Amino acid sequence: MKTSFGRTFYALVTIALGVFTFIWRDIISLTLTHGHYPVVFLIAALQILCGLAILFTRAVRHASLTLVVIYIFIGLTAVPSMIHEPGVYANWGQFFYELALAAGAIMLYAQAANKPTVARIGIIAFALCNISFALEQYEFLHGTAELVPHWIPLSGVFWVWATNVFFVLAAVSLLTDILARLAAQLDTAMFILFGLLSLLPVVIGNPHSFFRDTELVETFLTAASTWVIADYLRPHQRLNHP
Repeated sequence: MKTSFGRTFYALVTIALGVFTFIWRDIISLTLTHGHYPVVFLIAALQILCGLAILFTRAVRHASLTLVVIYIFIGLTAVPSMIHEPGVYANWGQFFYELALAAGAIMLYAQAANKPTVARIGIIAFALCNISFALEQYEFLHGTAELVPHWIPLSGVFWVWATNVFFVLAAVSLLTDILARLAAQLDTAMFILFGLLSLLPVVIGNPHSFFRDTELVETFLTAASTWVIADYLRPHQRLNHP
């Protein structure tokens, strides 16, 4: 398994997320009624260790599999809220947000273990996450629109709708394998631009906001997940089906 920019970016942002988790002693998507702090510290330590391990080829398989378990576990803690308030899409979006982080780790594991079927599962998972992103942005339309910098031409609402359309198109592309690599590349660019143009100024203006700091890092990790997918979809990088 050769080192790629997507893999390196995923590893570095994973380490950063672990550090932020240690600093804030919290995880925005973790919903537990008991034992919150011990679980948070354990997850933070594993994120840092797994991020470091992914930088080394021999440790990628175990480190990425560990991250898959971590992010799926965090996402599953949203299930009680999904059951009690099924009409609030944010509860469902919380699960898919974590699944998007896990998708990158699924892809890294699939490449390290030479499992093309698992890689396809990772791609499908991220495609479903794209649909979830569109639904959640629709639910919080005006709040998301306010994050669009005022100096960007056209209105914030226009860009929310534009990105929603792209999320759906990207999902279709990944599911059908039509222009899938281009869709993954554009997805990566969109998440990075959203982090740099919309979230970073908010974080700089309010450096003590746990939610925005973590949201910024997780946005970059989502970008890293789709970057890993784009790397995998290179014609010469694809795994061979047995």
